[in-house]
Amino acid sequence: MSFNNITLYEDDFDFFIELDDISKLEYLYDALTDGTEAAFINQLHKADQAEFDGSLESIADIVQVHDYVVGPYRLCVTQIPGKIQLNSDNLRILRTYARNLMLNGAILVNTGEKKHPDFDTYKYFKSYNIIGTAPPLCEN
Repeated sequence: MSFNNITLYEDDFDFFIELDDISKLEYLYDALTDGTEAAFINQLHKADQAEFDGSLESIADIVQVHDYVVGPYRLCVTQIPGKIQLNSDNLRILRTYARNLMLNGAILVNTGEKKHPDFDTYKYFKSYNIIGTAPPLCEN
């Protein structure tokens, strides 16, 4: 290998210094064969892919999805920290579940989000931000 043909500018060199040893070798090989711009893009793509793969595991730990069968209807409850999403085939079941959450002390505010018809097979959708909790309420 001849490194005389590689020209690294200041920004490229700063990026090169941050790479681990194996990535530096890959960068140099790509720079010799395809050019420094292609080598830079390849390493950026690998770094983005590594960040994306790591974030999926953390999202799976945070999001909880529960499916309930209520008579002939289904209710899907998706819990995200600070947020809850309800999907159902029956609007009454959806409203009853949200009302029970509020009676149990959850302070909910409707986010106004719309249903995504491409991803959601249920007919009705509601999304709420969970502002906080309070003591349970009595209907009387």
